[in-house]
Amino acid sequence: MAAGEARLLHRQTGHKIGICAGRWTGPLASVLWRGIDYIAQPGESFKKRVIDSPRRRPYRRASTPLGSVWREYRPIPAEIAFAKGELEFAERCGRGFVVVEPHVKSEREGAVNRQWGWDRYGAVIAGTPDVRWVQFGMPGTKILPGATHIETPTFRTACAILARAAAYVGPEGGLHHACAAVGTPAIVIFGGYISPRATGYPEHVNLFAGEGLGCGRRLKCQCDCMESILPSTVIEALLRILGGSHT
Repeated sequence: MAAGEARLLHRQTGHKIGICAGRWTGPLASVLWRGIDYIAQPGESFKKRVIDSPRRRPYRRASTPLGSVWREYRPIPAEIAFAKGELEFAERCGRGFVVVEPHVKSEREGAVNRQWGWDRYGAVIAGTPDVRWVQFGMPGTKILPGATHIETPTFRTACAILARAAAYVGPEGGLHHACAAVGTPAIVIFGGYISPRATGYPEHVNLFAGEGLGCGRRLKCQCDCMESILPSTVIEALLRILGGSHT
């Protein structure tokens, strides 16, 4: 999201942008910003800055013992400049497939409330037998029945493949932001933890069943937000995206 802010600020000013951890620090480094000349690398000079740190997120109003309190925010699609090798790797995967991500990293805050459920993702795949489903991951990743495993050595490689997909189905997180960056349609399952009014993109299908901006709770909440999002709802949204034709 910081790269999206930098992209907008560069468009507005024409200046090189530093993405920094604070007001008085130098530019941070990220492999995702590689090849983007308007984002300053460590040691480079810059005219404007975007602040990015775990303690300062534009969509988080406060952090409490129970979890996060969100604020409304509209993320700006970032840009990814792919290297030739990454594009060649992705080209071997073809086009027209749908990427599914059933996993949520356990170390993420509120991970238990971000997870839609293995069986629900499986039901979506079972209900769309003509769709070519793809799931990313390193060796040893648990793969959904009916999905083809593509080993992705880096997140950048995964993004390059995602750019060739017909759609994405998965949780709010890194891949849904990557979809916005590469222009891939997405069905994002928000549940009730955080609202698309905080981290969603209007061009995506955002499935939210919570109240307000979401509960933000670190521990398992007692609501049925995830359960209320049905596989049939996801299938209907996907078929609309695919226009009734499967590859």
